Amino acid sequence: VLRSSFGHFSADELTDIRLNSTERTYSGAFIRACEDPGKLGKKARLFYKKLNHWRSHMRKLSLTDFMWWLLSDSGFYALCSAMPGGRQRQANIRILMKRAAEFNAVNDGALFEFLTYIDLIKFNKSNDNGPARTLSESDDVVRMMSIHKSKGLEFPIVILAGLGKPFNRRDLQTPLLMHRSLGLGPLFADPHLRIKRHTLARIAIREKSRIEALSEEMRILYVAMTRAQQKLIMTGTVSDLPGKIKQWNEPMHPGKLIQASQALDWLGPVWVRLLEAEGLRKLGEITLRTEDLIEDQSHWEFQVWSRASLLQQEKEVSDQPEKLRERLMHSEEQKNQAVIRFFDQRFHWQYPYQQETKMPGKISVSELIKHDIDSSFLEGSTLPQKLAKPLFQTKKGHLTPAEKGTALHYFLQYADLKRMTSPAEIHRQLSEMVQKEMINQQEADVMNPEVIWQFYNSSIGRRLRSSQKIFRELPFVIEKADEQAGLVQGVIDCCFLENGGWVLIDYKTDAVSPVALPRWMERHRPQLEQYRQALEKLTGIHVKEVLLYSLYLNRTVNVPVNQNNKFK
Repeated sequence: VLRSSFGHFSADELTDIRLNSTERTYSGAFIRACEDPGKLGKKARLFYKKLNHWRSHMRKLSLTDFMWWLLSDSGFYALCSAMPGGRQRQANIRILMKRAAEFNAVNDGALFEFLTYIDLIKFNKSNDNGPARTLSESDDVVRMMSIHKSKGLEFPIVILAGLGKPFNRRDLQTPLLMHRSLGLGPLFADPHLRIKRHTLARIAIREKSRIEALSEEMRILYVAMTRAQQKLIMTGTVSDLPGKIKQWNEPMHPGKLIQASQALDWLGPVWVRLLEAEGLRKLGEITLRTEDLIEDQSHWEFQVWSRASLLQQEKEVSDQPEKLRERLMHSEEQKNQAVIRFFDQRFHWQYPYQQETKMPGKISVSELIKHDIDSSFLEGSTLPQKLAKPLFQTKKGHLTPAEKGTALHYFLQYADLKRMTSPAEIHRQLSEMVQKEMINQQEADVMNPEVIWQFYNSSIGRRLRSSQKIFRELPFVIEKADEQAGLVQGVIDCCFLENGGWVLIDYKTDAVSPVALPRWMERHRPQLEQYRQALEKLTGIHVKEVLLYSLYLNRTVNVPVNQNNKFK
């Protein structure tokens, strides 16, 4: 600071201040130098007076106001413009002031706290610690910005993308809707029946807010389309373009405008009626009279790309290095083996960790086992679907085996173990869950109380009910420590504490014959090994027994597991 434009002290003067004093600190030596009657003492006294003047204002002004005042009073901001790279220097100062305003709004702190905050950013090497960008409106660069930020600006060429993206309606899905004139629109909730219903106020507010949101979307679209000076490029994607074009050809009216779900629903009806849109009309197999076509002063050009054509273009781009290599190999320069080897290494380089890029950061136990199981073992077997069917599809027809298993697991998770005294009592619990809408009647009908009673009346079932610490459907997320590190998640069907050790149970509902039990156990053993390791890691208690229980056969199978822990 003393050597900068704030103090204007030379290196020799600062050295003399230090040598002429016996004070331990430099600040003490500088105060002692102010007592010197000479030229250096006079200069030190002037700076010390100026410093006290700045300090007095620091106690009166807010952080950002003081910093701007200091830059103005010292002339440092103006001085930066005359220094090399002055434009960049002033931009960096403005970024610093922006950081100060953000810090002051949250912390309402002093200058010292802000400087500590800046040092912390430098120490953590934050991405926000880079130099400020100094682009002006006249710079010939490609700019990417939101439509709101482009308001009031114009550009020679504008690309308006994402016109096929659905409008954001998440604000209409909140439990409580609010409107400045209509008031509040809550959901009706019945805690006894455990149901929710839309109220008339909510329906009215939702429809009113939806129409107002569409008006705002239309205004934003107008702003975006009027930013171009010379050329406007608009892009959008649709899943069924011929069918969409036929919808666009339908007569327009205000009621149809408010049914739009994307910007293309407004632009498409205009496009198909343009004189230059003959290709779109042929694609949609529609015919318009000449007097129904729009002849505009602007020039329109329409291009349609299919998924196949884009994939073909991508393939051609990816094949260009190989084609170039072939040309080099057969050219007159093939004698230069060093050049050939150079291009060969460049074009055939492979990322050494390519397999890791295909692995998700979090993987379920079933997916992990699927990667580990040999593909020949899976031949002829049926893997479960990744996505469950929607609820409205399960109410009609028969439940799939997977849906039956899910329903049974749900009942075993929430059933009252103290009431597992007879099949009749289990049937009463099923009826109560149906009344509470925890399960539907169809799901209750596929569960056999006698089968469930056999499980709880078996040796392992009685041990389970007598335990003081039981977990059912216990979820876990744990780190896997191997060559492909990541997170593994899963759900343990049931585990209970017995004589200081865990007993882990995994009950299965799939059909299996007694002869196939060994192979059936081997198929599920890797999954249970993962569960065992996770349970021991999370609780620090040894798993003494791992069991598979077949509800189909009413049989308990003891699963041997190894002790090689794959988790950290």
